[in-house]
Amino acid sequence: AQDADGHIVHGRNLDFTPAEKLQPLLTNVRFMKGDKVLFNSTAYAGYIGCLTCMKGSFSITVDTRPWSTLPGKLKIPGGLAKWLTGIDRSGHFLTFLTRDAFQQDSTYD
Repeated sequence: AQDADGHIVHGRNLDFTPAEKLQPLLTNVRFMKGDKVLFNSTAYAGYIGCLTCMKGSFSITVDTRPWSTLPGKLKIPGGLAKWLTGIDRSGHFLTFLTRDAFQQDSTYD
């Protein structure tokens, strides 16, 4: 997206279920090392992964994934359902990988 002057901005609507119930926990976080800001993130208080990260002129957003229904009609992301039930533990949590990339990488070329 961009503003009226043509400046590029990163927009995020957090429209997944149950985002509306989590809204009071939404906060802007600065990840720091010493006195230096490594990157910024918009996250839920207490969540250690990164759904949205900004570093310099680069930003990224992790969107929702297809949902799976576990016994009892509990709906959770399909990959997470497989991980929790032990069907497939080879996956990695994307929000943790995103945080690692922003903490460790200085360029995204």
